[in-house]
Amino acid sequence: MCDEEIAAALLNVPKNLPPDNAASKVVLPCEPRLGGLYPKVDFSIWLRTCTRECKISAQKVSGIIPDFLTGESLMQNGPSKFTYGDQVVGHLFDGSGLVQKYKIERDGNVSYQCRFIRSRHFLDNLRAGKIVSAEFGTGPPKGKRGLYPLDKVMTDNTFISINPLGDDYFCFYESPFLNQFDPDTLATLRKVDLNRSLGLITHAAHPHYDEFGNMISVGCKLGLRGPEFTVNKFPVSSSRFSLEEKGQILATVACNRATEPGYMHSFAMTNRYFVLIEQPLGVSVVGLIKCALTGRPLMESLRWREKSGTVFHVIDRVSGEPALKKVVFQSKAFFFLHTINAYEENGHLIVDILCFDNPNMLNSTKIAAIQTAQSDAKMAQLFHNRALRFVLPLKNAMKGNTGDQKANLVTLQNTTAKAKWSKNSTVWVEPQELCNIGCETPTINYGAYSGKKYRYFYAITTSIDDPNGAGFVHKIDVETGVVKSWGEDDLYCAEPMFVPRPDAVDEDDGGLLSSAVKATPDDDYTALIIIDAKTMTELARAEFRLGPDAAVPKPLHGFFTGNNFSRVRRRNSIRM
Repeated sequence: MCDEEIAAALLNVPKNLPPDNAASKVVLPCEPRLGGLYPKVDFSIWLRTCTRECKISAQKVSGIIPDFLTGESLMQNGPSKFTYGDQVVGHLFDGSGLVQKYKIERDGNVSYQCRFIRSRHFLDNLRAGKIVSAEFGTGPPKGKRGLYPLDKVMTDNTFISINPLGDDYFCFYESPFLNQFDPDTLATLRKVDLNRSLGLITHAAHPHYDEFGNMISVGCKLGLRGPEFTVNKFPVSSSRFSLEEKGQILATVACNRATEPGYMHSFAMTNRYFVLIEQPLGVSVVGLIKCALTGRPLMESLRWREKSGTVFHVIDRVSGEPALKKVVFQSKAFFFLHTINAYEENGHLIVDILCFDNPNMLNSTKIAAIQTAQSDAKMAQLFHNRALRFVLPLKNAMKGNTGDQKANLVTLQNTTAKAKWSKNSTVWVEPQELCNIGCETPTINYGAYSGKKYRYFYAITTSIDDPNGAGFVHKIDVETGVVKSWGEDDLYCAEPMFVPRPDAVDEDDGGLLSSAVKATPDDDYTALIIIDAKTMTELARAEFRLGPDAAVPKPLHGFFTGNNFSRVRRRNSIRM
């Protein structure tokens, strides 16, 4: 489809939907806040459909934008189309991916641009005027059920994150399919197939970068003895095809449950180790086959095995082998999406993670659940999470089990985290709570502190019953637990990106960039907010109105082009 055909199709108004799920042109109906259980939350911000790709200049810019941010862009990704024809997808994570870009011009102006990722999912559905492809929470339509090749089962709807490799930018999902796009025009350039090049069947949405700018990621593939997690390296180079041609597997780890390989959205990396956290949420192979044959959504193949606990796989970055071959680090079961950071200190490995008690929040992000959330008394508990610190005593565990199951193997000061021998070769780890606030989409001063001891991370509110508000940006001090926040009523900020000032000395000397949307009826409003990370006060704001019958969807994750660690580290390594 050409851009003109897509523009016309995006403007089509859904008609004749069932009364309990009728769709408007831009926002799916949602229970009103007035009289609801969560009056500070407008759940409809997650149900907005973009009907118009555009590029506009800010109608208003207030404050002073720091010079070190000019000439760069904040680009964000997220689900942004939930209806095709008269049909509605089943889950928030089924919405078609939209890249939104806020460019800070050198003259101080700011522009906004948005464009859908031209995935097969998006184009097939748009061309048909209905849902014709299966997604995470949407089953395959009749006539499309059965066992198909992976590219027909796993979607190429890459709506989660944006990550660079050198000068190239890619949109990620959790399938082995990525979409490269042009950071200037946002046009989709090509699809990358990591199943064909590396045999991956899944690929986590959040990679890391090594000291040379190479991308390090985690995936899953079928090995000779069953499914295994992989740590992958994609070298940064001038080659446009480095992902396919030069990608390599650095290490593999057998999944603990061969018929239910664990779900992995992110991982941790330090100077010496890769840390893969295998949570007890897995994809049932049998369940996956049943879903394909019966037309059920893929999410129904997920299995939660709480009694299995959570296992930390620590892999030596040099050898690619387990750091302690005869020791298993295990904790109470938890569900997580995002690690915060990890580092080494005095023979210990510290891993900070945003943890939920279980994965029930995945059910609460079904479209129908979001629409009726204001009357759901259980919703607040489902979104309850905390930042937890796990301390793995590598040095003491290396000495072997002494038989004393009461002795705390953690000898670090200033932590309440514990670790004890549980049985022959298992060390049971108990975390420390870092702060008393629910938050998500964590970011840090990545260029200087990733994999190193750090003090601050930044995130947005997840607690829908937080009395302070639902759309705030938080700065968390992991040493003291003190939380500083910035926000306004009815303003919902997205993932904050930390950008250090040039020649900064302090860890928090820099700016936080976040996009924001407003509650209904201001569906067409968006803004770029710039916050002083040290004081958590607003520095500048660029505001946009897209106009009548338009809506700005809330994104998930993004990237600031001035923070391109892959490009900068490659250039530095060449100079060396």
